[in-house]
Amino acid sequence: RLHSLPILSVSAIDGYAVGGGAELTTCTDMVVLSRSAAIRFVHAKRGASAGWGGLRRLVKKVGRGRALRMFLLGECVSGEEEATIANSNVLGGGAFGGTIGRYADAVGEEGETALDATMRLVVDPILELPCSNSIRAIKKAVSAADGDGEVIDSASGRLKLDTNMAMKEEFESFMSVWGGDSNREQIEKTKERLRERDTKKG
Repeated sequence: RLHSLPILSVSAIDGYAVGGGAELTTCTDMVVLSRSAAIRFVHAKRGASAGWGGLRRLVKKVGRGRALRMFLLGECVSGEEEATIANSNVLGGGAFGGTIGRYADAVGEEGETALDATMRLVVDPILELPCSNSIRAIKKAVSAADGDGEVIDSASGRLKLDTNMAMKEEFESFMSVWGGDSNREQIEKTKERLRERDTKKG
């Protein structure tokens, strides 16, 4: 639903976005990272799959190969690495001058929070634009061109009948493993590791 909002949506990540948090970063129009940010998809390690379009959006964002590495192997996106990759890239030039990486649309300067970077690189320049109606019109046109209309009925949680096949396949794959034996087993293993860690700390 974030993609279909009439306004620009931004994920501003300072720390860790893991699992569902990582999947949420695929829902926004832009991703802005601080240098200390880390994004990791742990679905396969938890015996689960993506749901609600996260994998489809990730493939569109980073390509098939990297999406598979990120989901199956847990390849991490770090703000520091994205900044290094992006040294020669400039986001839009002018007021939007900032670095872009393979995943992030912008990376903050050293010591800058993701929120401050978002304000400097995205919000403030947009607020300087003369007409909010044109912003909404552009956002609507881009969302339509991208095929990111809302495909899940928020009231029932079910797919709308007019959805595309990729989304349907992702949803059905998610439902086939979520809450299954492997998923529950991995959740229990994770809980046990956390209990052991907490016991060692105490």
